[in-house]
Amino acid sequence: SVDLLEAGNSINVKSKVRREVSKEKKGKKKGGKVKNNGKGRKKNNRKQNNKGKPKKGGKNKKEGSKRNFLAQEKRVKNKISLMKSKQEKKGQRWETAIYLEKRLGETKDHKSDGPLCKGVFNSTTGIAASDLAHNLEKCNETIETACGPHTKINDTELVTLDDCVTLMQAYKTESAACQEQSTNCSCWNDLESQIKAIQKCNIAKDYEKTIKSDYNKCKQVFINCSKYEDEAIEYMIQCYTSETQIKTNIKELLTIKDSATKLKTNQEAIVNSSAKANSKRSAGQHIREKRQKNTVSVTCAVYIQEVEEVDLVYTQSNLIGSQSTIVTKTNTIIKQTVQVCTATQITVVKANIQILVVVIIQITTLITQYQKVLKTLTKTTMAISDDLITTVTLPSNLDVVTASVPTPVPAPAPAPVPAPVPVSAAL
Repeated sequence: SVDLLEAGNSINVKSKVRREVSKEKKGKKKGGKVKNNGKGRKKNNRKQNNKGKPKKGGKNKKEGSKRNFLAQEKRVKNKISLMKSKQEKKGQRWETAIYLEKRLGETKDHKSDGPLCKGVFNSTTGIAASDLAHNLEKCNETIETACGPHTKINDTELVTLDDCVTLMQAYKTESAACQEQSTNCSCWNDLESQIKAIQKCNIAKDYEKTIKSDYNKCKQVFINCSKYEDEAIEYMIQCYTSETQIKTNIKELLTIKDSATKLKTNQEAIVNSSAKANSKRSAGQHIREKRQKNTVSVTCAVYIQEVEEVDLVYTQSNLIGSQSTIVTKTNTIIKQTVQVCTATQITVVKANIQILVVVIIQITTLITQYQKVLKTLTKTTMAISDDLITTVTLPSNLDVVTASVPTPVPAPAPAPVPAPVPVSAAL
């Protein structure tokens, strides 16, 4: 019985030991599996994804970089090509600028001589056209300056860019082949070996940044110059000056100049004759002057007022179109007989004479400029003769007169009263 008891205890102990060992083995086995799944397999998976079979979706992670590079390289090449093209076209507007300048009078500096627009110098439209012509002329230089910096990417860098394109295209072709052979590890390993070279080719983005601001400036400058050219054509139409118009303007200016000269002569005569009359009167000498009725002579004050009114027309900025007004007013003034001016009034008349002196000089200069334009248009100038000028005629006598004094009218004599008749005689 003792032997049986010991045998039973031995069996129980062995069973217990087996259970504990079995339990311990299960625990170790479970723990090892978690460890391997948590670290070992994930590491192996990453390695496999990098070297071999791609992740879910079938795209290698370098595909995005490759596509970006090719897009950037294309933009860089297009921008460089556009900048070169604009630079080569810089001189296309030169002839338009020169033609517009000739249309405005063929002057190198319209600010000094004055631009000619539709037969008129220094008009608002003419000045605007002149400014535009000079801006358009400068486009040759401004486009060169704005579009020239495409050379910031030199030839060596462009060769490198082309080499990278070749490499990227080869990578793209091989990658497509590997997609069809997802289990071909050697294919994917070969792609992996090209990654460093691919990374070195990440240069297109930097090249694009290098010329970005210059590219934008080149485009804007070229657009501005194109707008200038369009506006220049409009100004050519607006400012067209014909040979006939120039000759008409010269004739009108000659007539206005003649009127101003005649009015100046008239005022000089008024000054001289008034000064003589005042001098004789001061000396107490008998003044024997032709007397006029007040109905056919005007006072010196009225004369001065009329002269100052016509002076406003003479001194306006543009005389073209004023011939009729000037000739009519001047004729009216000159044909009048003027009464003697006082010393103070003589001073005013002298000042008005100086105004006409300046006007005559300005008209002479303007006629010379028109002749210059006419020579530009026809290679000849207009011959000036007396029959071209509609002049005002000066009276034979321009001297002043004294105001007439009305003669007193004598009172009528009274009629005689008849003597009374005697009564006796009547009977």
